[in-house]
Amino acid sequence: MRLPTACLFAYLTTDRRRWLLGFALTDAAALHCHHLAIVYQAMFSGILAFVMLQRYFKDRTSRDSGVSFMSVVGLFFGVHLLILALYLPTLTQFINYIVLSAPGERPIYTLELSATFFQELFGRWGNGTEWSMVYAVLLIAGVVHTMHRRDMTIALIVWLVVPFVLFANYPFAWIFDIRYVIGALPPFILLVTAGLVAAATSATRIIENRLQLRSEFGPRI
Repeated sequence: MRLPTACLFAYLTTDRRRWLLGFALTDAAALHCHHLAIVYQAMFSGILAFVMLQRYFKDRTSRDSGVSFMSVVGLFFGVHLLILALYLPTLTQFINYIVLSAPGERPIYTLELSATFFQELFGRWGNGTEWSMVYAVLLIAGVVHTMHRRDMTIALIVWLVVPFVLFANYPFAWIFDIRYVIGALPPFILLVTAGLVAAATSATRIIENRLQLRSEFGPRI
């Protein structure tokens, strides 16, 4: 899912439609590779719909925008019709996969979203469980730091949360593997990076203020 993720993020940041074509092509390819990709396809579709509508209503007050509501809807469904057309050869296999994966008489499990789970998860995504709390703090700082781009922040939060909510509520009859939620890794990295930027910016400001005070009032400050 790396390529469709990159193309979608490129469109969200640049608003250039050519990235939507790249998203459609790479997303269809990802759907052929693993059935679980359909979960992230639905999530990406929700994010794309939210951002496109949010930008449309934000720009609606501008008479020079030249963008109609139907053109936005047409662009959204056009992208997904292309994905569906490319995915059709594998659609039958996906339906069979859903039927054969029905729990039946086997044990049914759901994911327990505990502190221990996230400690292990952040440890595997980072440099070990001893750094998990640091990553959690940076994640929160990243959310706060990116709030000036509210549409982008909401999209990243939805992207991050949906895989966990899905497996916490949808029963599965096979052994859970942490790779099932790897689709939440890109927004995790982006928000943690934003948190690092926020921490570095704050530290720089504190040092600059300290140096300015020392230059004005002497070494006692």
